[in-house]
Amino acid sequence: MRLLECDNADGYRLTKALLDNNIPPYAILSHTWGSDEQEVNFEDINSGNGKAKTGYEKLQFCGKQAACDNIDYFWVDTCCIKKTSDPELSESLNSMFRWYGKARKCYVYLSDVEVVQNGVEQPQSMWEKRFRASRWFTRGWTLQELLAPISIEFFSRDCCRLGDRESLKLIIHEITGIAIEALQGVPLSKFSVDDRMKWAENRISTREEDAAYSLLGIFGVSMSVIYGEGKDKAFRRLNREIESNPDNPPSPDKRCLTDLFTTDPRKDKQRIEELKGGLLLKVYEWVFKNAEYQQWYNDQSNRLLWVRGDPGKGKTMLLCGIIDEIRISNNYALAYFFCQSNVDTINSAISVLRGLIYMLLDEQPSLIRHLQKEYEVPGKQLFEGINAWVALSNILKNILHDESLKPIILIIDALDECEKDMAKLLRLIVSSLTEFPRVKWLVSSRNWSEIEEALGPIEERTSLNLELNTHTVSIAVDWYVRDRVEKLARIKKNIKRNRKTVESYLLENANGTFLWVALVCQNLEELRFFTTSMLQDYYPRELDPLYERMLQQILNIKEHGVTKLCLQLIAIVIVAFRPITLCELACLIGSEIYLEEIIQLCGSFLIVRNQSIFFVHKSAKDFLLENAAETIFPNGIGKVNEKIFLNSIIEMSNILKENIYDLRHPGFPTNKVKQPDPDPLAYIRYSCTYWVNHFMGGNPPKTENHVQNNNKVYNFLTEHLLHWLEVMSLMENISGCIVAISSLENYISVEKAPELFAYIHDAKRFALYNRVGIEQAPLQIYCSALFFAPENSIIRKTFQKCIPSWIYKISRTRSSWSAALQTLEGHSGLVWSIAFSPDGTKVASGSNDKTIRLWDTATGESLQTFENHSSSVHSIAFSPDGTKVASGSIDLTIRLWDTATDESLQTFKGHSGSVLSIAFSPDGTKVASGSADKTIRLWDTVTGESLQTFEGHSSWVWSIVFSPDGTKVASGSADETIRLWDTVTGESLQTFKGHSGSVQSIVFSPDGTKVASGSDDETIRLWDTATGESLQTLKGHSDSVHSIVFSLDGTKVASGSDDKTIRLWDTATGESLQTLKGHSDWVHSIAFAFSPDGTKVASGSDDETIRLWDTATGESLQTFKGHSGSVQSIVFSPDGTKVASGSTNLTIRLWDTVTGESLQTLEGHSNSVWSIAFSPDSTKLASGSNDLTIRLWDTVTGESLQTLKGHSGLVASSIFEQYSISNHWIVEKSDGEVRNILWLPSDYRFSCIRFYKGIIAMGFSNGSIFFLKLENGNKFHII
Repeated sequence: MRLLECDNADGYRLTKALLDNNIPPYAILSHTWGSDEQEVNFEDINSGNGKAKTGYEKLQFCGKQAACDNIDYFWVDTCCIKKTSDPELSESLNSMFRWYGKARKCYVYLSDVEVVQNGVEQPQSMWEKRFRASRWFTRGWTLQELLAPISIEFFSRDCCRLGDRESLKLIIHEITGIAIEALQGVPLSKFSVDDRMKWAENRISTREEDAAYSLLGIFGVSMSVIYGEGKDKAFRRLNREIESNPDNPPSPDKRCLTDLFTTDPRKDKQRIEELKGGLLLKVYEWVFKNAEYQQWYNDQSNRLLWVRGDPGKGKTMLLCGIIDEIRISNNYALAYFFCQSNVDTINSAISVLRGLIYMLLDEQPSLIRHLQKEYEVPGKQLFEGINAWVALSNILKNILHDESLKPIILIIDALDECEKDMAKLLRLIVSSLTEFPRVKWLVSSRNWSEIEEALGPIEERTSLNLELNTHTVSIAVDWYVRDRVEKLARIKKNIKRNRKTVESYLLENANGTFLWVALVCQNLEELRFFTTSMLQDYYPRELDPLYERMLQQILNIKEHGVTKLCLQLIAIVIVAFRPITLCELACLIGSEIYLEEIIQLCGSFLIVRNQSIFFVHKSAKDFLLENAAETIFPNGIGKVNEKIFLNSIIEMSNILKENIYDLRHPGFPTNKVKQPDPDPLAYIRYSCTYWVNHFMGGNPPKTENHVQNNNKVYNFLTEHLLHWLEVMSLMENISGCIVAISSLENYISVEKAPELFAYIHDAKRFALYNRVGIEQAPLQIYCSALFFAPENSIIRKTFQKCIPSWIYKISRTRSSWSAALQTLEGHSGLVWSIAFSPDGTKVASGSNDKTIRLWDTATGESLQTFENHSSSVHSIAFSPDGTKVASGSIDLTIRLWDTATDESLQTFKGHSGSVLSIAFSPDGTKVASGSADKTIRLWDTVTGESLQTFEGHSSWVWSIVFSPDGTKVASGSADETIRLWDTVTGESLQTFKGHSGSVQSIVFSPDGTKVASGSDDETIRLWDTATGESLQTLKGHSDSVHSIVFSLDGTKVASGSDDKTIRLWDTATGESLQTLKGHSDWVHSIAFAFSPDGTKVASGSDDETIRLWDTATGESLQTFKGHSGSVQSIVFSPDGTKVASGSTNLTIRLWDTVTGESLQTLEGHSNSVWSIAFSPDSTKLASGSNDLTIRLWDTVTGESLQTLKGHSGLVASSIFEQYSISNHWIVEKSDGEVRNILWLPSDYRFSCIRFYKGIIAMGFSNGSIFFLKLENGNKFHII
């Protein structure tokens, strides 16, 4: 480091280079650079030629200001670094943050902010706008210059001091978005990588690499400076350094890539090449002279090459060679993927997309913005949910659309081994060729007709058929034979002695099949004894005979029981739903004895890689299933499934236990769990995931062991259900667990196993109700899930002893599960409308947050989010075939969405008021919409054309519905009428009058002869659609009727009302058959306070009353009445004799806690009173209001003593700081750590909450209060 100091000639000179331990106090300048010609550089200072440059003014300013602060030395980046020296420049850039941090003072010189006008210094109100717009806040390097210094002061161009970082922090926060805590000096390591990256994302640097280099100090890392490497490479290196720094939590990009990752195709390529003995140039170089390949590679209009051939013909190694050649040429960007049918992570269309996208993002990191946009809300679930294909295909398309992406080749090997959704993948490939002209595809597969059909429509595609290139392929195989025999000869003496014989036999019999050669050579390598006569006997020509011979080798093993064990092992690997590890195999087979040796004996069919077992080739598994099923499964596949199930149950019962990973506290989050070593779940991971599948596959109802196996399931679940749920949460697979439980419920017969069925049904309710909580923290199964379960829940009764001792109830929970099966959480605003898909598997919801969400009804998982409306979504409808969703919004539009692709298909515009209701016609070709503009419109779902506009209502149209035959539309309006319309002519056929309030809901009877309508007048009316006659008036509700529906046979109507009831009616007699009651009223408990001794709680409510409760019994002691508005705030006096309450009626009241008498009414606020507090001696009361004032009152006289003005928001106070609520969790703050302790299920989401010495009181929207207590006051048990 060099510093500037004054010389004797009124100029400046540079010190010699100083070491850190020899640096005097110095000031430092922060500024924005002008042009190189304007700035004073290192050479200018040494030559004394810089005074004429405009940048010299900044040096003079910094030197003079340092002198004023009694600092002799200062540093300016333009001239204190010798930029012609690359090592010095690199060291300086890496040291910059530290140098700014060690400066005694940092002066920010804002060359675009002037304060003095006409010789007068202007106040802040005059220069603040220019300050906010200063270029200094937009530059890359100035971010660290803002955050690193201990003391930083801002100056205008005319050298006027504007303030320091502390005095200007609020303005700087608003300009930059940087957290105020960071501006106050909180260590940057306390902020996430994501936050710090956001501070820099809109900043500009002259050299593109500086966007990364300027962040080195922000993240506490260093790296070499390589100008010319480009921004992407610089950021890639920066991210690697950030990830390796333990002080930096993972960046959002890193988290996103980690969650996207299933496999690295580059590692797969390396593995495949090593497995097959290496990649030989002679084996693949022929393809580059092949006419079909050259046509595809050189012709820009020829964008698909399909390499096709039978099993073992060398397609994969050929593609490996092509990949290397394309990589060397550097003419194209490149991403590739190798499918493998027996590996779950690489055998599906979704896996292919994840792999291709992963490679593209690693190659060009800036493309990750396309992924982050979709990933931000759903996180990892984006890649694993039921709509992962939709999300990933859209992301890939967005990446391929990106103009920064250079021409690219996408390669997929072994399409035929893409066992899941291959057809989708083929459709994507075909469609992309017309959509993305810069993309070429290279795919390989067997000669399958379905692949040929799918690729058939592509005009410009080339097929390279290996069977039609037998000569060149045979030459390649010959080279492969010679290479493999040479390697064998090096390690096997008997092969070396007979090398020419072995080589000749393989050359004569290979028949152009690489796999045949590989299998024979592998077998020869493993033979202890070999003679040339064995070649003919042991290694017949072609694959199937070779597999048959290898199977016979296993069958001929003489050691007792070994053949049986080999066949059992092969059977398990065939039946397994994914490749199993050696540990898992020991569990499934029920023995660890000699497993690796047994696998070696099956080596012709099986191979072990990374401790997992695979088939050597898909053709090996195909052979066994097609030609040896009776040998492998002598008692049928069902018996193998049963064995896996039984052994799984045994091992899981032995291993599963509460808190199996020894997590530190009950709220320990799943995403922070680290797998221990050794992992106690290593043996049973597969079993935990798939035991239900094997139970059902090996337990047909009429088999002899059916009842016995049912009992084993019952015994396992009654002992280990919670442990199993915990493990599935640890494995981030709660949705899979719920699906398994649902499958069990559907499989078990309620008549033959009523006890097991009831248990499983309750387990399903238990898991669905608590899914969100136990997904977030596995140990909440024992805390929140059990604690809040209904008293009569079978699961609660079974595991009552597992409820932690540190938490117990004062109030009682409900006795049984509510009618609500699930709570679907995800919207950030009110949900206005919902609709079931026709098959009942999905629910769509429209919300105030401007989005539509699609949910899985089985698991509660959020499948998709449709975003494009600019305002609240008020109405939702599914098309009859379930493939589309229509949404109506306050933004005046209707949108049509594809439920499979997430695509917005149409936007219907024409209404001049909010769209309040929508409906599909029965054939799905039309959509009707009702609006606040008093009209109904009919739309064509294909073209988006407006077909009809029905006019006649004199107020908002709240509800519409098509008749069953689609010829009519009924509409209900705020004008108190229902109208019937002809969908062809637009004619108004009938007007039904009789309601005395808005018509909120209408529905046709199944036969179309009747219409039922629900109204704000609290009634339901039945109408004859032919005559318009009112047939029945159904009375009984005490509030608006918002929803109605006919039974399938049309004999009953169900109605839902704001009176919190659902009623069932007889359509013939009008009789009320049943009333389903929910909440008794609509009272919001919104304010709470504990008495000083903790024995009482006061609660305030929307019903304008205050109630006093006994915290020990939950009993109501007093009701204070007198407010004429909602009670928003309550507090006890320190001596407990009084309660003060603040209300929306602008007043505060004082109450006597013994008599209930109103002692004082304090008036003076001009808006709602939200916060109140007593002075320690109870003689004064402070109140905070929406009128932005705090008032001080005398509690004896009621006099207003003082009014404090100037608050910019609501005045509120929090007395108890140790506990808080965050995202539906009760949180404990202790020793500087914040811990989630107890998750609150949907039924326990309160209107208000208070804590007092371990007692928690919660008030709810139905007017009830729930009390619970934590043991030993406020101490939570830490596991």
